Amino acid sequence: MKKYILVSSLVLFFGLSKAQITISKNDFANAGDTFRISTASGVGINNVDSTGANMIWDYSSLTSLSQTVDTFVSVASTPALYQFYFNNQFLYPNTKATIATKISLPSIPSGAGITISNAIGYAKVNSTSYAQVGFGATISGIPTSIPYDSVDYQYRFPMNYGNVDSCKYKFQISIPSLGYLRRRARRVNHVDGWGTLITPYGTFQTLRVKSFIYATDTIYISAIMFGTQIVQPTSIEYKWIGIHSGIPYLQINANDGVIPTITSVMYRDSLRPSIFTGVNNLENPVSDIEIYPNPSNAQSMLSFSQAKSSKISIEIYDATGKMIDEVYSNMLPEGFTTFPINLSNKATGLYFVRIKNDSFSVVKKLNKI
Repeated sequence: MKKYILVSSLVLFFGLSKAQITISKNDFANAGDTFRISTASGVGINNVDSTGANMIWDYSSLTSLSQTVDTFVSVASTPALYQFYFNNQFLYPNTKATIATKISLPSIPSGAGITISNAIGYAKVNSTSYAQVGFGATISGIPTSIPYDSVDYQYRFPMNYGNVDSCKYKFQISIPSLGYLRRRARRVNHVDGWGTLITPYGTFQTLRVKSFIYATDTIYISAIMFGTQIVQPTSIEYKWIGIHSGIPYLQINANDGVIPTITSVMYRDSLRPSIFTGVNNLENPVSDIEIYPNPSNAQSMLSFSQAKSSKISIEIYDATGKMIDEVYSNMLPEGFTTFPINLSNKATGLYFVRIKNDSFSVVKKLNKI
């Protein structure tokens, strides 16, 4: 029996121990690629900074709480008003993008007095780098193209263990009759580990990239000729990337600290049940769903539109899938409505806001910072 255990252990060790890999632009997504992504809880993840050479990162116990599909498209297929700075090699060569995909809405300070929805990120991918060059979004109801004045180099190629690089990037959102919001940020990337990653989706040889993002926002109000700066908490991205993975097999986001506070966990996955399945998510009578500000340190606002009157429930779940509050449960008339989502007495972390009735369900993420 002891011999069998020893042999099995050796097989497992030598089966998982591989030579380190090199990542290039060919290992990232192309237009037309789609990836199913599971969102998981950060509960129980307490060794995220464990890294080095020939590692085994075992995240096989992650549980899918919700799923989305990430689709990459050509720049030309995105809304025309979004493309302005991202599809013209002659006028705007620095921000000429090669690929686009929906992105999480940029975190905008609540004092900015603006809303952002339907954000699409644009990236330029070539043999030396993967750079975010800007985004298109509907800003306070107006479709807008926002280029980065200096781009965000998320990856440099060829990517090898031990590489360190950094960049500074910035963008500005001008709001007619109000002023502007400017963000200046610095990214520092460390390829700080290589080895075997195990998730519910499978076992992969990967490089790990740990990125620090330092950001400062300036809100300027034209009417009073006054601006104020807001220094954002330092955020960390932990990303595990493999040969032809397209996107990271696993990404853990956190706020920096003596012990990093995990804010979200996402990993490539196959279709599987979650706590939010069992209802039809394809034809929702609810649209224009926004939660702002997000992240939030106290109260956010949930807004949406209804095509017709119906009974609606609004529930809040923690990262483990436990319902912690029912915000509303009653009839709502058709049209636009808003509800306050108060997390002021809740712990820092990831939450889910669920809007549902008997025939549909929509789930949105909300980060408490």
